[in-house]
Amino acid sequence: MWKDVTSYSQSDKERKPTAFEAVSGELRIYITCGHIHYKGDWIMHCKALGIDTLHMKTCKTQDDAEKRAIHNVRLKLERLIESLNALSPNVKLRGE
Repeated sequence: MWKDVTSYSQSDKERKPTAFEAVSGELRIYITCGHIHYKGDWIMHCKALGIDTLHMKTCKTQDDAEKRAIHNVRLKLERLIESLNALSPNVKLRGE
């Protein structure tokens, strides 16, 4: 599910992956530990949900960052659905 999307400079001798993305349809989640302002710390982006440069301070490994990023996206979606339901509690989707 997660794909290495690290961009390497020609002078980079150690090709260590630092950026990964998971994509499904319109959803793209991007994590990196190579951000210019947070070198060595994991951050995430998810443009579709308005998540930009979220510092994930407690993540120490790529696996931690992947799990935390999915958790953050799920949490944001749940909050958005709750907000939408509060605006239109009687509106049903097709098939419901």
